[in-house]
Amino acid sequence: MSPMTVFKALPTFELCEAGQSPWLDYLGRELLETGTLETWIREKGVMGVTSNPSIFDKAISQSGGFYEPDIRRFFRKGASTFEVYDALTISDITRACDLFLPVFQKTAGEHGFVSLEVSPDLAYQTEATVREARRLFKTIARPNLMIKIPATPEGIPAVAAAIAEGINVNITLIFSLKHYQDVAAAYLDGLARFKARKGSLEQVHSVASVFVSRLDTLLDRKLEAMAAKTADPLAGSRLLELRGKAAIANSKIIYREFKKIFGSEKFRTLRESGAQLQKVLWGSTSTKNPAYQDLIYVENLIGPATVN
Repeated sequence: MSPMTVFKALPTFELCEAGQSPWLDYLGRELLETGTLETWIREKGVMGVTSNPSIFDKAISQSGGFYEPDIRRFFRKGASTFEVYDALTISDITRACDLFLPVFQKTAGEHGFVSLEVSPDLAYQTEATVREARRLFKTIARPNLMIKIPATPEGIPAVAAAIAEGINVNITLIFSLKHYQDVAAAYLDGLARFKARKGSLEQVHSVASVFVSRLDTLLDRKLEAMAAKTADPLAGSRLLELRGKAAIANSKIIYREFKKIFGSEKFRTLRESGAQLQKVLWGSTSTKNPAYQDLIYVENLIGPATVN
């Protein structure tokens, strides 16, 4: 069923019509306990949630007491700090998955995902990342769960291994074209390996999370430094005109590559066996520079098979 059919009366209809899924970049127990997340799914057309340890740090420390009883109970039992964090996040993610499950089912698995990140301590350990992804995916046991794995040199082979086991993966911290190409190749490799194991490809889902605004944050400073050093006012002015341009340009180059890879014969063969597109997710799309329009990284990156 088309997401337009499911959400046609909601404010996000135009995004759905363009093929883009709006995900919430936050999850906290207050959203679950107060029914706010359920309302946003039903009335605002939110189609997924992504999380990470920083988000949960903020949620737990600023929750207004929603986590306090569980935290005290776990520590009284002698749990370690990680064990407390693990239990709290698994509980929240499981509840969120259940809230989004009707969206997942009504859209035949195209929308309704919730992401949980492996521990950052494992970012440079391939085998440990795969073990943790396997543990979290098995523990939560929801078809609309995505395990978030960073696209480090050690994380990318972990992505292929996780996909090869039928684990849904959100690959995060992608910044460049080469970076994206490696991630997409890992996804295709994982699918081929899963197919060879007689796995059901239509059950495997993935997104490639490309970070956007942070690129401008970095390059704008470099452009300003270069402009300050040049003795030619015209050259300096031209350098400054390039501010705020690199991130969107980089994203469009990556999206062009996405269309090329997933329009290739290699993917078509997998598609015939039920493989899903690995959508591009635009991450870090809030405006960091107050001089830029609030939606500069949103309006310029709306397109089919994307998430924001």
